[in-house]
Amino acid sequence: MNSTDRAQVILQHANLFEPSRTSIQKTSSSFYFAFSRLPKHQALSVYVLYHFLRELDDAVDAHDEQAYQILTQEWGAFKKGDTPKKPLWQALRLIFDLYEIKFSWLDDMWAGQQHDWACLPINTQADLDQYCYQVAGTVGLMLMPILTENQLTYDSKVVIKIGQAMQLTNILRDVKEDAQAGRVYLPNDLLAQYHVKPKDLLARDVTPNLRKLLADEAQRAQNDYDQLPILIAQLHDAQTGKVLALASNIYRGILDKIMANDYQVLKKRTYLNQWEKLQILKQTQSAFD
Repeated sequence: MNSTDRAQVILQHANLFEPSRTSIQKTSSSFYFAFSRLPKHQALSVYVLYHFLRELDDAVDAHDEQAYQILTQEWGAFKKGDTPKKPLWQALRLIFDLYEIKFSWLDDMWAGQQHDWACLPINTQADLDQYCYQVAGTVGLMLMPILTENQLTYDSKVVIKIGQAMQLTNILRDVKEDAQAGRVYLPNDLLAQYHVKPKDLLARDVTPNLRKLLADEAQRAQNDYDQLPILIAQLHDAQTGKVLALASNIYRGILDKIMANDYQVLKKRTYLNQWEKLQILKQTQSAFD
């Protein structure tokens, strides 16, 4: 099926996708800011995928056992060909039918969510890398068939790197919020190496040792963001490249702001305001001119 036919199918079922558009607009302004610039059928497809993953993430964050178990059972049925009657599942079935999205990618995402559900520790950098792949690298893999209209000619390793960088940015931004919820994503061996104690993550001011640890992780994220030009060069469609670059640059902008604020992430949450996002949009567009 070509892009025109996929667009027609999706737009014929636009009513199934509207709740997802509303959800992403409310819950992720940065994500919506970037992907709303896609052609409508691609944007709606992205919204549905994001909405579903948000439902899963919210169930885990709230430790809502009933919601989590229902989603898990419904996903198992979905993989066997049974589609639950909920509009979100109906829309998701369309997306999986139209795009070459592998069930294994979502299974890997589920493993990351199970990690959070079971409150498993992250002991090493390798553990953190794996977790970032599971909850974010997989998102990139699932988005790429939509963004490329199934022209799968890109380096999946680079896609994973960009997703990992975004997740690591989230972790650095949310250090205190996560710690208050009993979650620590900074590896235990690095906490020991830098002489950082869990209580340091709950303080108001960042200690010199914690700052060094955060800087170390920030550099890892920067190195992964630096892989973006490789991915952009592999894409056939300029608009897709612009949207991917914009999404990556917005998250990188959050990381840059964290670094510019000397890693003071414990006092308040770092975010980009609308003017800052528009500046990044202008810079991203100019890079493609």
